[in-house]
Amino acid sequence: MTTVAERDEPGTAPHLSAATRRGDRHPYLVVCVVLVAAVVQMVDVSIINVAVPALQSDLKASTSSTQLVVAGYQLAFACVLIVSGRLGDLIGSRRIFLLGMVLFTAASAACGAATSPGALVAFRIVQGLASGLMYPQAYSVVQLRIPEEKRRQAFGMVAASLGLATILGPLIGGLFISWDVAGLGWRAIFYVNVPIGLAAVTGALLLLDNRRPPRTRRMDISSAPLVVTGMFLLLFPLVRGRELGWPGWLLWMAAAGCALLAAFVLRQHSAERAGKLPLLQLGLFRDRAFTVGLLVIIVFFAGLPVYALVFTLYLQIGYGASALTAGVATLPFALGTVVASALSEKVSDRLGRFALCVPSLVMAFGMGALAWQVDRAGAELHAWSYAPMLLVIGFGLGLFAPVAVDRVLAGIHGRDAGSASGALATSQQVGGAFGVALIGMAFFTLVGNGALPAADAALRQARPALTAQGLPDRAVDQLSEGFRTCFHDRLTAADSHTRPESCRSAQQQKARGGGAASGGHGGSAGHAGGAGNADKVRAELTGHVAPRALSDAYGRGLRGTLLIEVGVYLVAALLALLLPRARRTE
Repeated sequence: MTTVAERDEPGTAPHLSAATRRGDRHPYLVVCVVLVAAVVQMVDVSIINVAVPALQSDLKASTSSTQLVVAGYQLAFACVLIVSGRLGDLIGSRRIFLLGMVLFTAASAACGAATSPGALVAFRIVQGLASGLMYPQAYSVVQLRIPEEKRRQAFGMVAASLGLATILGPLIGGLFISWDVAGLGWRAIFYVNVPIGLAAVTGALLLLDNRRPPRTRRMDISSAPLVVTGMFLLLFPLVRGRELGWPGWLLWMAAAGCALLAAFVLRQHSAERAGKLPLLQLGLFRDRAFTVGLLVIIVFFAGLPVYALVFTLYLQIGYGASALTAGVATLPFALGTVVASALSEKVSDRLGRFALCVPSLVMAFGMGALAWQVDRAGAELHAWSYAPMLLVIGFGLGLFAPVAVDRVLAGIHGRDAGSASGALATSQQVGGAFGVALIGMAFFTLVGNGALPAADAALRQARPALTAQGLPDRAVDQLSEGFRTCFHDRLTAADSHTRPESCRSAQQQKARGGGAASGGHGGSAGHAGGAGNADKVRAELTGHVAPRALSDAYGRGLRGTLLIEVGVYLVAALLALLLPRARRTE
């Protein structure tokens, strides 16, 4: 069977290179090579989160700097996807993939060797740019080099790998830091990319097609600053808004980004009329499957990254689980993704036009079931109790992702594969950014709103233990009220690393020897005894009441967020009904 690339590129030479022949004989080896780009990108987004405390201590980094270490990578990655996708069309996916992988490997080594926060931020931005160069090429190579009858299986491999990468990031990071591999500490999470990158470069040189696509038109490269700057101005407020407290200038920044992106679209119309090759082929959006498919992907992926984020926060902050424990607890999600990806082709054939609607409904059901289980959870963490729900959610992702990519790219000609892949990858990132910003903001708002009810419930339950410490009721009430205020202020603070004034006041009161908590006992002995009893009450508040209240508050936040997620996936299911029937090229 003739591939899409061969049908659409009549000008290519009939003689294939040795690398091309090897790639055609072993198409899944080709997929494995380009999957490295997708996997390392996903892993490097999440792996850094578990390393933040260690690198913050080692580099004496401020909270703002460590946030930029995380956000700089994501911003750089998302901003270049459209440009890098079209560059793959222009000079070949293999060349862009190799450039990105070499740059990513070098930047990873530089991140591992960084000696200052500023240097680490700069190298992380370079890492993100390199990932943005590689990522669209994975979709392009599958679309162009894999025969049609095997393409959905290949996209299934991509989806399964992305599901695994989402979970493996914090798991690998937790292992490396807890084991202190080679005494490198947090630096090991970057150095591990070096041998992986070198292996991927070797595989690309041996297996990927090295033909140069025919050039028929000059590309409108002058539009690149518009789309890159516009994407940055739009996404920066979404990525950093909560930490910065959503100042007014962020909203103006987002508005300017939308204006630049609108100017970019107008520029693409002008380029097409002038006979140039636009960065984004606007004619792609006349394809109903492509346009509606991208919309479904944006909505679907608006719920996915934020779900992983808030569930991890629920485990690690709400219950004090380690990064390693949280990673292990979410393995059923990865298992469901892998299994469903392997079955997605057969299942989608049976579902027909409902092939994207049903997985979205499965996700909605899984989110609702997880909310029910969170509501049933007590103060003790039983991670295994979430396994069935996580398995269902992973199954929904595994059914959705390979079919969605295949449906979106099915009608795309080979000469536009890179542009379409860049738009597809950008839609995933934009959806994820909006989801993390909006649904994530809802999560933290719900946690804050639940702080006082959670504290009150925990204090009522602990009242007998508090009064048994020998302090008068008035003194216990004072300490309980101080705890309640401090607990609320900590959970509603924009920066979780900053100690609120109410908590500092309580600490200063303790340093003064108990103050009013002494209960008015006369003499030094009475004062010392009252202070000692007050310390016992504080220990009870810190050791038992606070963990119970924290798990309750984060549980309230997660339950509300998961119900929002149910709504998101119901919308995705409704949009999926607008897709035309699947078509296969003959």
